[in-house]
Amino acid sequence: MATLHVLANPAEAGSCVAALAPGDCVLLVGDGTFALRSLVGGELPGTVRLGALAQDAEQRAVTLEGTRALSYADFVAWAVACDRSVTWT
Repeated sequence: MATLHVLANPAEAGSCVAALAPGDCVLLVGDGTFALRSLVGGELPGTVRLGALAQDAEQRAVTLEGTRALSYADFVAWAVACDRSVTWT
């Protein structure tokens, strides 16, 4: 059962990572995009998908290296593909 972890608060990145299971997805939104640097190349399980809303990253001048830039339609597709979601605020 995959979980979509929506990370909106970069201060919660450590708690989010600790809760991850294989097959989960992490979506960075809003200020959560600032956590990208700490997540890319970090301790994420190999099967965890990492993405960020492209518009939110662009507004915050965060370069999306090492992750997928997602549209709002992609966000919906990830949410539908997962069994449940958790928002880290």
